[in-house]
Amino acid sequence: DGSAGGVLDSRASVEAALSVMQERENVRALVELLQDAAPPLYQALIADRDAYLARSLRAALADTGGGPTRLRSTVVGVVGLAHMDGIEAALTGGGGGFDAG
Repeated sequence: DGSAGGVLDSRASVEAALSVMQERENVRALVELLQDAAPPLYQALIADRDAYLARSLRAALADTGGGPTRLRSTVVGVVGLAHMDGIEAALTGGGGGFDAG
């Protein structure tokens, strides 16, 4: 449909879909669906990335920039919502198959 109404309907649909995907529970359900439906894809897109991000955050905490050997108290990382559960599990020892060390 080339009309302006079709474009507005399409934009509203995209905005509605994005709104749904901003809820952690919805993203969690989508990640679980991916894990069940396509385990190798889940491993490549989610689990491996979660482990890498967790290791990177741990390394940033330990990086003193050549200063005294003490851990930093704060590190900020910006990650996608689909990675929150896996990173949290890896950093808090919940594991989930991740090796954050």
